[in-house]
Amino acid sequence: MGLVSRRCGPYLLSMGGKRTIEDRLIDAALRLSAKTPWEDVSFPAILKSARLKLAQVPPGLHTKPAIVSAFIKRIDAELLDTVDPDDFEDAAPRDRVFDVLMTRVELLEPHKASVRSMVSAMNQDPLAALSQAKAIDRSMEWALAAAGIDTEGVLGAARRRGLALVWLATFRVWLREDDPNKVMAELDARLAQGEKWLKLLRSRRRSASAPYGESGEEDGRVLHS
Repeated sequence: MGLVSRRCGPYLLSMGGKRTIEDRLIDAALRLSAKTPWEDVSFPAILKSARLKLAQVPPGLHTKPAIVSAFIKRIDAELLDTVDPDDFEDAAPRDRVFDVLMTRVELLEPHKASVRSMVSAMNQDPLAALSQAKAIDRSMEWALAAAGIDTEGVLGAARRRGLALVWLATFRVWLREDDPNKVMAELDARLAQGEKWLKLLRSRRRSASAPYGESGEEDGRVLHS
């Protein structure tokens, strides 16, 4: 099931440097949401836990959804810092994506109680969930880039959207299961489905662009770099 079996997790990161105001807000939100339902956590409570005043906080971080987006972005940055392209060597594209997404799961694992609280609240607030759509799309773009897979053009956009569906399905299993084997099995199955869908899409695009009576060659490697 990819390269993750060769790794020893969870990964221990040392991002270094002084904690920023954004980091302090994220850490406070994670602390509070691990013990209290996210819908009951107020922004003033986050400020108090972070030992910050509103005047110290950049305008873009004045809401709880903005802090969630910042948390997702921090996970993305940790993912890129953790993944070593040399580990991939001659690995197949699907294995590279599998490894990157399982790395993402491992990075989220220490925050599972907080993430469960946040997701539970957003499930009751469609607008809050919708506000994270852009962050998820960016996350998938970075995940594909970390796996060395192109995200440009129409096919790249299809890869991002398809991978988002794969990730969300895997993420839901991770939220309810504590067995990593079940999470890996779900991810592997979803990636197999995604490959078939992208292969069909690519085949149709080639057929549509080919002269009448001809068809484009299909190498089946829809996740190639």
